Amino acid sequence: MDARKNGAGSSDFQALRTEISKALGGLQYGQVVILIKDGKVTQIDRTEKRRLPSLQGINGEGI
Repeated sequence: MDARKNGAGSSDFQALRTEISKALGGLQYGQVVILIKDGKVTQIDRTEKRRLPSLQGINGEGI
């Protein structure tokens, strides 16, 4: 879907791209979820997963 087709201005489209880029920046493991309602982005969620090398479970297994 192209936001420009729905009447969104070029600056709105660029701002959305910037926000998505920020959410993706530095993410190695995890997810970015973009919530869309009525054809418009309403929310961007970022969930990052981190493993701590010093934490070990039974028999030396990870978390």
